[in-house]
Amino acid sequence: MGSFPVGLFPRTKVRDTWRLLSLVFWLLLASSPDGAFGRAQADSEPPASNGNDDINPEAITVRTWDRLEIKLADDSPRSVDGKIEVEALDGSLLFQDMLGHLLILRQQEVVSREQHDQPVELHATALEARLKEELPEGFRLHQTRHYTVCYWTDREYAQWVGTLYERLFAGFNNYWKNRGFDPQPAKRPLIVLVFANRAQFERFARTDMKAEPTGIIGYYHVLNNWVVMYDLMADGQFGNRDRGLSQALSHPNAVPMVATIVHEATHQLMYNNGMQQRLADIPLWVSEGLAVYFEAPDLSSKQGWKGIGKINVLRFHRAKQYLNQRPADSLATLIQDDKRFRDGTTTLDAYAEAWALNYFLLKKYAKQYQAYLQELSKKTPLVQQTGEQRIALLEEKLGKSLAEIDREFVQFLQKLQ
Repeated sequence: MGSFPVGLFPRTKVRDTWRLLSLVFWLLLASSPDGAFGRAQADSEPPASNGNDDINPEAITVRTWDRLEIKLADDSPRSVDGKIEVEALDGSLLFQDMLGHLLILRQQEVVSREQHDQPVELHATALEARLKEELPEGFRLHQTRHYTVCYWTDREYAQWVGTLYERLFAGFNNYWKNRGFDPQPAKRPLIVLVFANRAQFERFARTDMKAEPTGIIGYYHVLNNWVVMYDLMADGQFGNRDRGLSQALSHPNAVPMVATIVHEATHQLMYNNGMQQRLADIPLWVSEGLAVYFEAPDLSSKQGWKGIGKINVLRFHRAKQYLNQRPADSLATLIQDDKRFRDGTTTLDAYAEAWALNYFLLKKYAKQYQAYLQELSKKTPLVQQTGEQRIALLEEKLGKSLAEIDREFVQFLQKLQ
């Protein structure tokens, strides 16, 4: 699922509340779902009580700058700590809280505000208390070094998710470090929600996404900054879980589903390690292409993420087929805007071509593409580039015209086996 076409930086001034509220409209068009925080009722019997699996969970130090007293419709006044990211001229705010949620607040919803510069430690008990305000009853916490997994299923599955994501985290960061991009530590907890079954997941997602979760098994929420999924073993289609989750989820039919939840976690990583800014104008061919590049795990590997850089077979075959009817302006339409990703008739080809283009650039123009990604990480807030500007930036960093890039790209893909 994709990024969202406007960005944010501290204290950026925008015209009015409408400019901020339009973010929500654009989110509905983007692949990443829009939504507000919601409480959903579980469909199956939850664990006996909330709690934390870990004996000594680590505290997370979150540097905050602002404390707001807010009063939302049909809600009691409450205090939120975080940082004002965008301030409109009429006083409306885009605010990021300690968990990384982005709140769009009208001036009349902000009762008071104050500034402070002392970092705040978010201990496990405080983290759980905050999550209780937003999540269905019955969850437990499983904390790894970098992730907080909130789960309604059994602990074994939560541990499997935590281990899978930690392997992705290590492989992803090592990959970029070895190529000169130094990922930054996440400034807020990386939160993952794992529901017990699809019915629970869908009930929550309808509130969280404000849309029907038709045909999806998981997603990354760009506003709430969490990955949401359900226990893939719940329906028993991959065999008896008593034989071991890793063995069951290595089933050929399970691999694409595992790749999906890895894809969503890759988005979360890129938005939290400095590679991309949430709500920035990051072209979908970049954000989705990179997520697809990392999505296929090697579940037989016990160390690292050995699959990084390997051909994504499904996307590869689709990209090769697309060559047969690929229009002459295909690369231009992929880069200049994101329409092909949002049109159901062109989505699959857009994803395939985005994977192929990222694969080509990382193999043939790694240093130049790295410089391009660095430039994207510094995007100006709330400013969309024109199609011409998008193309010009890529041409500048690669030192080639779009026609030259396209010709080399097609030749590369034709020869790729």
